[in-house]
Amino acid sequence: MRTPEEIRAEIEKVERAKKAAVRKAERCDRRIYELACEHSDALNEENRRRRAEAAGVVKEASDAET
Repeated sequence: MRTPEEIRAEIEKVERAKKAAVRKAERCDRRIYELACEHSDALNEENRRRRAEAAGVVKEASDAET
């Protein structure tokens, strides 16, 4: 059977591991947020480019008709 000191040391070890895991999870959450923002920006830029291309095609078609 373990002594109270050994058990307490094990508890402290597990608590430290838990705190480290929480910090790692927080870093992961921040990275996910950063990537989500980057993804959103990329989608917005792609949509702007497509709209500009579509507007150019429509303008070219209307110019060709006149």
